[in-house]
Amino acid sequence: MLTPKLPRPLLLAFAFLSVAAVSAARAAAPVVVIDDTFDDGNVIGNAAQPAFWNLQTIPQGDNGIFERNGYLSFFATGQPYTYACINSRLDDRLNFFRHVVTFTVDDFILDSSGVPAKEAIFRLSINPTELRQTMSPKSISLRFCPGLALLGYRLAPVGKTDAENVHGTERGASCNEPFEGALTGFSLTLDPLARPGVITFTLTLLTKGPRPVITRTGTMDLRESDWSEDGRSALIFETRRNSETTNPDSFVSASIGHVVVTSTP
Repeated sequence: MLTPKLPRPLLLAFAFLSVAAVSAARAAAPVVVIDDTFDDGNVIGNAAQPAFWNLQTIPQGDNGIFERNGYLSFFATGQPYTYACINSRLDDRLNFFRHVVTFTVDDFILDSSGVPAKEAIFRLSINPTELRQTMSPKSISLRFCPGLALLGYRLAPVGKTDAENVHGTERGASCNEPFEGALTGFSLTLDPLARPGVITFTLTLLTKGPRPVITRTGTMDLRESDWSEDGRSALIFETRRNSETTNPDSFVSASIGHVVVTSTP
């Protein structure tokens, strides 16, 4: 069940403070790439950017993406490996080799029925192709299933290993963070200047568990020449029923109440 959204969620306050600190350090104002509260009935954008998102879904049963009650809700149901996905277009503002880019999601709900917890997946991924993580040879991927966050990056296919379980070209996540309680929000910052020559990531999780705020930092040995000719990236959100079985009564759903993406030159 979707619950009423709170005014100015805590994670967004953290995110804006972080952006302000980056802006002060770099003497540049952050650019808002998208700020969507999903309350206007337009699944693919908002009043300022009415066609920001592109939909990628499997047209089977109840699979799909819907905007209702101030949430963007993704449903993957019934059939093996079904998914519901949206992506932005390739955007120079998401060039994290030249900008500090922060992705913030709040009022987050991940729910499932009839599938094991590890097969109930929500992903945020960034790549130079606009494709889903499984289809893009190169990708930064942040994966959530109940009780676990995985972050990784892939520069080339490593067998069939998902990008969140790869560190460059080697198997193994850049960040493997178990947590207790429901995840209610998260923020990921990619910073090219904190340590020149690598991308520094900062991942913040908000949970209803005994650790309500979890922050992890690390680096990715990643350069623009590894990524694409121009460094542009697209943002992808995906909910996936990552199961090979068929169960018409099963589903995985994720709902987002607010997403903000900023880019500081």
